[in-house]
Amino acid sequence: MHLARAKGCSEKKRKPVGSGRLLLVDSCVRQQREILEDIWPALAPGGLMVYSTCTFNRQEDEDMLAYLIEELGCRPCSLA
Repeated sequence: MHLARAKGCSEKKRKPVGSGRLLLVDSCVRQQREILEDIWPALAPGGLMVYSTCTFNRQEDEDMLAYLIEELGCRPCSLA
């Protein structure tokens, strides 16, 4: 199992967010986790899954990657 991570996004580009946006992020993280847990069994042994987001927040990016690695057994790979 391999996990590829997109590069080139900068935290400095992120705009400040209010508490309503934080609730939306939490909801998105839960939904993304459910989707990943549902599709994980369908991935063929040795298959490649690319996880990509259009956000700059840690919960949907680094924290989700940590979850995929620690809980689902993904192995990161380089895109280079």
